[in-house]
Formats: sequence, structure tokens, C-alpha cells
Amino acid sequence: MEFINCDEFFNWSRSRGIGLDERYAPPQCLVYVPHARHHRFWEVPERPAAIPYFVTHLLVGFDRWSHCYVWPRGGVWPEAEGSDRPDDRVRDVMLRGAGIPGGFEGAVRYGEDEVDRLITVVFAQLLFGWSVPDDLFVIPDHGRQFLQTDHHGVVHVDFAEQALIEAFVKHMADEDYSLPAELPDATFRRPEWMK
Repeated sequence: MEFINCDEFFNWSRSRGIGLDERYAPPQCLVYVPHARHHRFWEVPERPAAIPYFVTHLLVGFDRWSHCYVWPRGGVWPEAEGSDRPDDRVRDVMLRGAGIPGGFEGAVRYGEDEVDRLITVVFAQLLFGWSVPDDLFVIPDHGRQFLQTDHHGVVHVDFAEQALIEAFVKHMADEDYSLPAELPDATFRRPEWMK
């Protein structure tokens, strides 16, 4: 694994057409620039033990990659020091086990031989993430797709072009992860593809 400071990460992401969504106030999401509407979302399994399998299928659905960048929304990794919340402390242990120090500012790059650490980081955020700063972005080195964990209990996948969507959706459906027919909650904006 490798630590990537924010400047270096954004220089790299811009080279793949990915930047901060300037339409909104910080902490902003990452989007393809100019903003493209090539995305889908999947609901996170309710049973925690099923989540690593779900994340694995998402990563396998990407075009072939050799490493992935992982960036927390806002750029700062959670810090549990001094927290009296057991969920903060447990997530802290999981993230430290995956090599990420609390309070680090920037992205982390995992190679394909470190996929278990990568899955652990995504799993921790899906399990314990409950607000906007807990959202996480995973971008493979080619940048043709990327995923975002969402505090609404879903994972979004963005695509650089429309043509990439069908194969990914089929891959997920083949693994019994079909696209949802309903929104996860009343605060969730209905995407155009669900209309």
C-alpha cells in the first residue's frame, strides 16, 4: 500500500477525468468532469457477513485493474482517539489493520495483491458509516469506473461512459445483486434511470 497526499491524488484523478463535484459545498463527492449521469446503485446486504462478498463482486465488476485508490469524502480518514463510542473504536481497529492511520489526509493506494485490505476498508465504512464524511470512493487505476459507499446504505458505481453500464449491471445480477426498484429512504434523490 502507498499513502498519497491530496494534491498528488487530485492530480492523478484529474488525469482520469475525475474531480470534486463543484455544484455542492464541501465535503464534495467525486464525479466525472464534466458531470456525467452514467451511474447506478446497489443496496448493501443487511447481513454483515455478506458485505465482503458484495464488495468483492463490485471490485471484480470493474475493468481489469492493478491497483485502486481509496479516498474518504473530504479527504480525512476517521480518528477514534478519545472517542467513547465503541463503533468508532472498532472501525479504528479495522482501518489500522488495513494500514490506515487515524487522521491521515489523502488517499491510500492498494495493489491487487492487497485486495483483502481494500475490502476491509470498504467493509468498515459500509458497516459503521452513518453520515456524509463517512462516504468513501474506490477508483481503479484505469479510472473507467469507480464506486462510492453511501451513508444511505447503498453503493454507487459511476461509469466514464454509458457503454460500460450494461456489462457491469449484468455481472452484478449474475451474482444475485439486481438493481433496486425502490429508493432506500425518503431523503434519497431519485436518479433518472429509475424514473
